[in-house]
Amino acid sequence: MSTEEKSGKPRVKESQKEPSLLVKNKESDQTHLVLGVRAYDIFDDRMYAADVIADILGGGMSSRLWRIVRGEMGAAYYVRADNEALTDHGYLEASAGVNNSKLLPVVKAILMEFERLKKEKVGKEELEKAKKHMIGSLMLGLETSNAVAAFYGMQEILKREIISPEELAKRINSITAEQIKEAANDIFTNDKLNLTVIGPVEDERTLREALQIA
Repeated sequence: MSTEEKSGKPRVKESQKEPSLLVKNKESDQTHLVLGVRAYDIFDDRMYAADVIADILGGGMSSRLWRIVRGEMGAAYYVRADNEALTDHGYLEASAGVNNSKLLPVVKAILMEFERLKKEKVGKEELEKAKKHMIGSLMLGLETSNAVAAFYGMQEILKREIISPEELAKRINSITAEQIKEAANDIFTNDKLNLTVIGPVEDERTLREALQIA
């Protein structure tokens, strides 16, 4: 058995300075995209505001992207948004499977919602609906012993701080419209913006040019 000490995981080093695009051209009936930004790690309390932002954008059938991309544009087979907070980095992403001909309009629509969160405060009703959806999903997801074990175990392994579901719900409920706007202005910037696309992309140049947040 080796007696060498195990080295720690190298920290993520971020050096992005402009929007980044990765395209995998592939013949398919639909185009899949992930459009996201670098966000917060699990030790940054701003991750809770990012969680709420993700739910507002794509947390369910009443979310902004669902209403716009699926409802108004009729462009997506699925659309959602998630926030992932890890030990030394995090990211917030919107993902969708769209009609091949509507890739560019969908990307622009998502970017417009990113910009809107920077410029406008979320209304009270929309904010409360997002919080209730998040807390309801949290509690429903803890109905089995395995889920409860994972909830506490991952906290102990990754963060060494244990909070109860009730405390987590309080932290979600404490997020204000002002905090959401501040977080949006911090993360929705061109030097944190990334887009990955898989599908039959004919005009990569136009797609790259559209990849800008005001």
